[in-house]
Amino acid sequence: MISDGLFERFPVSAIYAMHNWPAMPPGTLRINVGLMIAAVDHITFEVFGEGGHGAHPYQTIDTVLVAAHIITAVQSIVSRNVEAMDNAAISVCAVLAGILSP
Repeated sequence: MISDGLFERFPVSAIYAMHNWPAMPPGTLRINVGLMIAAVDHITFEVFGEGGHGAHPYQTIDTVLVAAHIITAVQSIVSRNVEAMDNAAISVCAVLAGILSP
C-alpha cells in the first residue's frame, strides 16, 4: 500500500497501532514515543540429514539435533549481542519437521 502511494493520497503526521500485550491489565492502553513492541519477520531454513535407528545415532546425521542447535544459537543472539538496556527480542515460535518426499 505504501509503494502504491497510500501516504501521498492520505498524508499523515502520526501513526497509532494496537498490539496484544497479555501482561497488561484488561482495559488499559499504553502510549510510547518512538517504536514499541516487536516487528515480525519470518525465516525459513532446511536441515537435511540421514535417518537411522535410535539405537545407532552415530550412524545418522541427526536433523533434530542440528535444528535444536540452530534454535539455541538463534535464541541467544540477543543475549550475546545487544546491550542490557537496549530493547530486542528474537523468538523461534514454530518448527515444522517431517520427511520430504523426493
